Amino acid sequence: MKHLKTIFITVISALLVWSVNAQEVSLSLADCRRLALENNELIKKSENGCLSAKLQKQAAVSNFFPRIDASASGLFMQDQEIMGMTLKLRGAYMAGFSLTQPIYVGGKICNGTKLAKLGMSVAEIQRQQTRADVIAEVDNAYWTYIAVLEKIKMVEAYKAQMDSICDIIQTAVDAEMGTEYDLIRVKTKRSELEYQLKKVRNGANLCRMNLCGIIGDSLSAMIVPADSEVSVEAPSGMDNNIENRPEVMLLQKNIEAKKLQVKMERADMLPVVGLSAGYNFYGNITTDAMVQGPDGNYYPYSTEYKGKVGMVAASAKVPLLNWLDGAKKVKMAKLAVQDAEYDKERNVRLMNVQVQQAIQNVMDGYSMIETSELGLRQAEENLRIMRMKYDNEMGTLTDLLDAQSQWQQAQSNYIESKTQYKIYETEYLHVVGKLE
Repeated sequence: MKHLKTIFITVISALLVWSVNAQEVSLSLADCRRLALENNELIKKSENGCLSAKLQKQAAVSNFFPRIDASASGLFMQDQEIMGMTLKLRGAYMAGFSLTQPIYVGGKICNGTKLAKLGMSVAEIQRQQTRADVIAEVDNAYWTYIAVLEKIKMVEAYKAQMDSICDIIQTAVDAEMGTEYDLIRVKTKRSELEYQLKKVRNGANLCRMNLCGIIGDSLSAMIVPADSEVSVEAPSGMDNNIENRPEVMLLQKNIEAKKLQVKMERADMLPVVGLSAGYNFYGNITTDAMVQGPDGNYYPYSTEYKGKVGMVAASAKVPLLNWLDGAKKVKMAKLAVQDAEYDKERNVRLMNVQVQQAIQNVMDGYSMIETSELGLRQAEENLRIMRMKYDNEMGTLTDLLDAQSQWQQAQSNYIESKTQYKIYETEYLHVVGKLE
């Protein structure tokens, strides 16, 4: 019976392990980027912005074409006595259509269309900006998650070393060849490592949930990074050109929009010329009256009016008394252009500083990798020597524990330097407008 119970527990445990592993999803950085771009609400909103700008441009272009309107009306009134006649408007109707074609409106239609086209460009640039922001966020979360997972492996390896030492010292104590003090020191260090391991695992879980949220997946999804090996290359071909950065292009588009706004304000001071045409139908209008006949008697006479009429008209409107107000508006619009140019100069200067900082971070980040790699090799060699001395009773436990602590710190520094370098690379591409 006990044997069957053991088999049952083993089978259930195996099924649980299989179930957990079956839920794990291995995702590369490219996969995470793709999912984030597909599911991010800001990306979808920017795409709607592009569509809205396109529709606005189509609406602006339609102002070049004639406007055609149709109308119809019916009238029911009590009979009216007019100059001895009875006017009957019971069911009178009028229907028709009209066409209006602007000839000249001071350039408002042309400039309005240019503004709408500019709006399409702005919407597309904003979509690119949002896309780059999302990619940068994904990269940061992805490499941070990998860094924490690598630290878990490092702490687990450190704990395995401590478990081995603890077993050796426990055996020595049992054989009365070791001291309880050394055993307590090692157990204390092992407890500290268990605490660190729980802490770093909790951190990894938070990093996993953060990545899940960014790519639009369930927070319970067991994502496993496929790019576990962090490969780095020496920085090369880095420049500080920011002309392709969305923020710079948006600042330039803002200047162009302000200049068009000056023309729009000036158009209010110019004449407006238009052409209109219409064709109307009317009917069911009757009049009743008494008409004197040849015999001198009066007889009732009814007349019905119906027909159709066409109309063509040209109109011109010239503003006369609003020149002073219009001139002030034009001057204000020109000041807005200057403000937009000042904004661009200031922000470009700040962005150039940002680019230089990003380049410096990449260069320093690679230098930190080289330094940490050298430190790790030295720490590994020191740990190997201290372990060999301790095993041969030529070194103290204190020296061994110090060597292991140094190895842990060196390993941690190496992990952080490589993942931070990848984040710096993304940051550089982001600030120069090359993140795709």
